[in-house]
Amino acid sequence: IEEAVRMLTEPEQVYAEHEAQLRANLAHVGRVIDAMGRYIQLITINADMGLQTGPMCRPARMAEFTMPYIARFCDFVHRHSDCKVFLHCCGSIRPLIGMLAQAGVDVLNPVQISGDNMDAHDLKRDHGDAIIFWGGGCDTQRVLGVATPAEVCANVRALVSAFKPGGGF
Repeated sequence: IEEAVRMLTEPEQVYAEHEAQLRANLAHVGRVIDAMGRYIQLITINADMGLQTGPMCRPARMAEFTMPYIARFCDFVHRHSDCKVFLHCCGSIRPLIGMLAQAGVDVLNPVQISGDNMDAHDLKRDHGDAIIFWGGGCDTQRVLGVATPAEVCANVRALVSAFKPGGGF
């Protein structure tokens, strides 16, 4: 929340911090690619941007303050390796998924289908051709820890049926 407020009150400072962090991240991932690139398939980044009810801040703010840096990171990885960029991002982030795919994120995990507006069929229909969904195969909040084995099985079958058609799951 503090970062979202700072985007409004100290935008130039936030840009400078993001630029410095990106430079450090590019130097680091460059070393990883040089040393291990031929052995790995994914570069994982973590940027939890969602709450149960929606993104942590307005998508327009994410487009302005976050996506350009993610895009530059993804571009670097794609230009210097054949690795995919794997983003761990929890929460209800449906309004951000298109931006993330456009920025170059290849894989989204965990696909928190228990979040508001994160219906598996809708996600697959709207974004299944642009991003790989790595997760969402079981509702880990409302089913996995409390349901019977038969209910878990039914939930998994339903979600796999939603995400699987055409690949990308």
